[in-house]
Amino acid sequence: MKNKVIFTVLLMLPFMLSAQTFDFNTKGDTQGWKVNKRSKGIVKKGVLKIMPNNDKNPNISFRKGIEASEAKYCHIKIKNSSTIANQLRFYFPRTANPEKDFFVNATLTPSSEDFVIITLPTDALKPVNSLTDLDGWEDTVEDITIRFTNRTTPQKSTDIIEIDYIIFNNNPTID
Repeated sequence: MKNKVIFTVLLMLPFMLSAQTFDFNTKGDTQGWKVNKRSKGIVKKGVLKIMPNNDKNPNISFRKGIEASEAKYCHIKIKNSSTIANQLRFYFPRTANPEKDFFVNATLTPSSEDFVIITLPTDALKPVNSLTDLDGWEDTVEDITIRFTNRTTPQKSTDIIEIDYIIFNNNPTID
């Protein structure tokens, strides 16, 4: 049994070492994620809660850099209490065409009572094998935005998105 545990830890070690985890476990600490002016946000009880500001689509941005070679996947544990938001849009600048952003969309279920894990790009509407297959996901990606949207209906200030964690790693699943 002891050898099995050691072997399992050794197998998982590369994934654990290369992961960049944002768990929001310190009250008020967004861990480098910026709640943009179109949003209101608070970190409380290990959850980042964001709401629309002036009926805009809420979003968060990370500008400190994610090492692309250590981040083939992005896992977001989210509860969508919004009655309107039906899409998560993950975007970052393209290197070949810097005036345009590249984005990956995933479906959200409005009015959810439970947290779900969305893995990008696996759960994307047009999935690819990994983020590293996307134009611009290379070297250090320094400008990432996650937006919660409904492309046709503005959200209300009472619509809340809760994020338990965001993990970037090279593992296609979170166990």
